[in-house]
Amino acid sequence: MKSGKFVIPLELDSIEDSFIIDTNPGYMYYIFTINGLQALVKFQNETFTFLTDYIYAHIDHLEMSENRVRVARNGLWGATDIDGKQIIPVNMTGSIMQGMAR
Repeated sequence: MKSGKFVIPLELDSIEDSFIIDTNPGYMYYIFTINGLQALVKFQNETFTFLTDYIYAHIDHLEMSENRVRVARNGLWGATDIDGKQIIPVNMTGSIMQGMAR
């Protein structure tokens, strides 16, 4: 698992920090931390895709494979495919939704 800072695009300027959680040919997965919450995204061809409509308040453990992301939160496991099957629902504010829409 790799982690580190990266340059934040202007349209995502509310993001405080991020972590690369895995790399595969042609794309990368990131976790964006926004106001203390975390969102999972995929970066490919200079395009950000938010894989779910979920923000993870806390992620205990991550496992990556070529086409699936497994996430444990508070001991409860879930999974999402790269097309964005939802896992852990939370309520998001309008400002966060606008930031993610691009």
